[in-house]
Amino acid sequence: MEFENYTIEEFACDESFINYILKENEQHTRFWTDWINRHPHKLNEINAARELVTLFSLRLPVDEYTFEKEKVLQAINQRKAIRKLTFKRSVLWNRVLKVAAILTGGLVIGVAVRYTVLTEKPVQLSIQVPGEIIKENPPGQKSTTFLSDGSKVILNSASSIRYNKTFSTDRREIHLVGEAFFEVERDETRPFIVTSGNVSTTALGTSFNIKAFPDDPDIEVSLTEGKVKVSDPLEEIILAPGQQATYSIDTRQTTTSSFDTKKVLSWKDKTLYFESNTFNEVKNVLERWYGVEIIVNDVTARRNEKHYYGEYKNQSLETVLKAMSFSKHFSYSIKDSVVTIDFKSKIK
Repeated sequence: MEFENYTIEEFACDESFINYILKENEQHTRFWTDWINRHPHKLNEINAARELVTLFSLRLPVDEYTFEKEKVLQAINQRKAIRKLTFKRSVLWNRVLKVAAILTGGLVIGVAVRYTVLTEKPVQLSIQVPGEIIKENPPGQKSTTFLSDGSKVILNSASSIRYNKTFSTDRREIHLVGEAFFEVERDETRPFIVTSGNVSTTALGTSFNIKAFPDDPDIEVSLTEGKVKVSDPLEEIILAPGQQATYSIDTRQTTTSSFDTKKVLSWKDKTLYFESNTFNEVKNVLERWYGVEIIVNDVTARRNEKHYYGEYKNQSLETVLKAMSFSKHFSYSIKDSVVTIDFKSKIK
């Protein structure tokens, strides 16, 4: 079965996947656990499908279950406006709508709704399935989470973490999509392991940042305190404070270097910091930071040159764009959650 091209609704309707989520078949559980670990880029679809299966598994009368499920799937298939649908069980199906919003093209990550369809502002969702917790931030929102062992996780926008409700006796495992800063409580008997794509970071008690957004070409692990082991499919590297490991998705190789603390960690202090960034890099950061879509009408190749600098602490999107537009010669407009940029001339 080719699951690589599965959509969210196809995952949610697959019998073996349903058995995995509901823990009703040990063989299916082993298969999907292994498949998900080997396909981290599908985590957003998996998490959304997980939410659908969990909600649909609630014990409704058969006729009502079928009726409501068909309404959601109809909205998914026809891409109808979610707000026009009505359901008998408003609390239950308000959450279903959040998942359906993903399937109808809303700018969201996982099952967190970013804008307008169901809520006035971004919300962080904490989803609990048997034995597991998933925390997801939509674009435009950051959060801080304390784990059961006392460790602290600062989660960036458009990012998610997944972990067991109770850590095992020999290890503490977290799965990350996006970016997070970890302050790990020391426990020599239980290493703290963060998996992000093909990269695994192991620590006992330390502080480090991992940046692993799905649309980035690299995964970066930056150590500020203590010591960590960074593993990819080919090698293991031990980092000392001030060192950064960069794993290339394309070459599947990891390199080490020093890093600029301000550039790497300013995000957790609510500061946008650009130093020799390309326009496309800036665009990706702004979209995640403010929860918007940026449309650029001029596709000049010079936008890939690294010449964007700036530091913006607690500034609005309007303020940031206004400052950049003067030096980079572009005009912009903001309508709802869409920003349109027009370059007036080639960037000098």
